Amino acid sequence: MDPITTRASQKSCMEKSMSKTLDYSLLVFLVVSILISEESYKLGLGSISTPEPGLFPFILGVALGILSCFRLFVDLYFASEQRTSFNLDMSKKLILLVVGLIGYVFLMPKIGFWLSSLLLVFYLLKVTEKKSWLIAVLVALGITGLMQVLFTLVLNIRLPKGILPF
Repeated sequence: MDPITTRASQKSCMEKSMSKTLDYSLLVFLVVSILISEESYKLGLGSISTPEPGLFPFILGVALGILSCFRLFVDLYFASEQRTSFNLDMSKKLILLVVGLIGYVFLMPKIGFWLSSLLLVFYLLKVTEKKSWLIAVLVALGITGLMQVLFTLVLNIRLPKGILPF
């Protein structure tokens, strides 16, 4: 091989490895973080000493937004030589996860914390992870029950009741 061809192929390889690609799922996470923050703000934030139901989801939404922006910055300004290949199964799970979280955000003020959390955990286990009906129901009841005890009894946080009396 002559030196000109070798240099050209080296330059081509360097350009490919230095090309800046954007992970579009980060944009989805950024939009979801804005939606979560906006809806949790509507629930009321309160203060650290007297938190309202929207404080914790608001903090998580802001954290998700900050992490998404940081990762977008890293992806845009620093080249990554190793990119994972496009995985259709993981992309489908990501979309199902985002749909579930958006539904959770919009359902919580209407049907309450307990029922929306129960539906979210059941949905995640049954739809995204393909668990059996029994496992999905038992784990959803257990996790939701533990969250209810933790937030209402231990932390004394008022949660949206919705259509259920508790």
